[in-house]
Amino acid sequence: MHGPDGRGRRAISRRHFLASGALASPAALRAALEAPVRAGEGPYGPLGPPDARGLMLPPGFRSREIARGGAQVADAPFSLPIWPDG
Repeated sequence: MHGPDGRGRRAISRRHFLASGALASPAALRAALEAPVRAGEGPYGPLGPPDARGLMLPPGFRSREIARGGAQVADAPFSLPIWPDG
């Protein structure tokens, strides 16, 4: 038997889809938040203690600051974003 879309499946309205997702989301969120948190094994070795900038890096890695959020950009009328995305 073919559904309303003619391809053998039932068509679903956007409203029904969003409503069913809203019902499932709290349970999925609760399960995710209740799961134990632990660091996984990485391919670069264990993390060392925090460096001067507070970053925990594997042996052989180093960090440096290349920009600071909120700092004025030289020769430009704007400053760097406080919360950069990457």
